[in-house]
Amino acid sequence: MLSLSSLPIPQVASVLQYNILYSESDDSLPEPLPTVETIEDAPIINKLLSRCIACVGTSYVVKYGYGVEPLEAENMTFVRRYTNIHVPRVYAVYQQSLKAGEHKTYIIMERIAGDSLDKLWDGFDTTQKMDIILLAPQAPVAPSRPLVETCSASELSSLLALVC
Repeated sequence: MLSLSSLPIPQVASVLQYNILYSESDDSLPEPLPTVETIEDAPIINKLLSRCIACVGTSYVVKYGYGVEPLEAENMTFVRRYTNIHVPRVYAVYQQSLKAGEHKTYIIMERIAGDSLDKLWDGFDTTQKMDIILLAPQAPVAPSRPLVETCSASELSSLLALVC
């Protein structure tokens, strides 16, 4: 008779299967890399259609979704390495293949501590506020709605329902 206690218990790191396209060595990480489940359960700080940005733990911000491409992580790494422009450090890139040709990408990057301007504004004097106001027209402005965006069929249906 076979005893259940003699059967090995499988150890599963992640229920969701994904490929690790890039990962820095463990000794250069501020904390262990998050799993896809941890990322999906993390608080979302920004969402635009099929793209999300989430804070994961104390060290990571993750941009993920169907419209996120691994090339974005490569571009960030290039800019960080070859320019003086400060961009977050990319620690890892995961990708899930859901259907033929459909991928969900996760870019795990450095969380940069800081306060948002709306929290700091009241502490500025008039000169500082004017300096910021004069800089504002130079900042790139995102379009009020995406010009081109990938989205799932359910998101497309929701968008069409709003328009029609």
